[in-house]
Amino acid sequence: MSKDIYRTYSIYKITNSFNGRSYVGQTKEPPARRFNSHCRNEFPSSIGNAIQEHGKKNFDFEILHEFKNVRHPTRKEKTLRSKLRKKYKCSGLTLMTREELLLNFAEIFWIAVHDTNENGYNNTAGGNSSNQNRGWKGVPVWTDVLKEQWANSDESKQGPWVSRDMNKDCHKAYALRSWTNSLYYPICDRWMERGNGFSRFYYECWKKKPKGIVKLLPIDSSKPIGPDNFQWLDSRQVDGERIRKEWEKSYGKPWIFPEDAHKAHVLYDTVRVRRQLSEEWDEYKYGWQRFYWECYPFHSPQKCLISTDGSPVIGKDNFKWVSKAEVRVWNKSLPKEASAA
Repeated sequence: MSKDIYRTYSIYKITNSFNGRSYVGQTKEPPARRFNSHCRNEFPSSIGNAIQEHGKKNFDFEILHEFKNVRHPTRKEKTLRSKLRKKYKCSGLTLMTREELLLNFAEIFWIAVHDTNENGYNNTAGGNSSNQNRGWKGVPVWTDVLKEQWANSDESKQGPWVSRDMNKDCHKAYALRSWTNSLYYPICDRWMERGNGFSRFYYECWKKKPKGIVKLLPIDSSKPIGPDNFQWLDSRQVDGERIRKEWEKSYGKPWIFPEDAHKAHVLYDTVRVRRQLSEEWDEYKYGWQRFYWECYPFHSPQKCLISTDGSPVIGKDNFKWVSKAEVRVWNKSLPKEASAA
């Protein structure tokens, strides 16, 4: 028989000294561990993104209220609770202990006192997830106002107001938006606005996502991702985008797509088949780019390429554009194996 576990449940507050905004939360684990979890942004949230942006040193952590020596539910009790919840389709609020109910009500109370729902980092009025859209004693709060505002606006033509907890699809969209904004590229204020921002993102961007594993990227990386500056790319296209950026950063020359220089690329493929190119020009990643910038600018109407020293390998410091007659002479000067190739 498992022993009873007694813990201290806490209501805590995290304050951003940079702008004065706060977050109020509850925890059944040591408060320091909970604060570190926010700092690592393990579960993407507004407070986690803010800590990542401004730094851990700019945030103050304090305990607002504690429930000491509370008997914590055992693993078996948690398993039984989840089974009963599924069987009778009841909310988590119905199966809570007295202390857990008090903890939820305390969180709702302190969020209202410090006004961290509308003017802070809290996205809900607090309490259990089944009671997130309602305040103290079931009084409608912020999310109900948002739904009404959305329904009365022209944006409601796209669809009903959505939240991250509505279904699995909304949860995936919210997670992708959070991770993209915090780790990869910034997202515009229109889509990151607290309230209706997620609904706009869901209809204007997420609904246009093609099937399969794709990533969200800006068209112009110097601007944040927005309605006119986003694209969905698969992993192969993303790798191509990364290679292009590495080239432009390392060599300082724009990336040339084969479609934009069709004649040059046809000539490049022809030379690769008929001649032996150096490793730099024959490389998979940047071979075509090096050939275009190092060789093609010297191209003349005589569209034949040979080496200057008579060797079968043509490279950056060993090429010459000649006529077909000169190519015949050059071929005869090569060893029999090379000329046959």
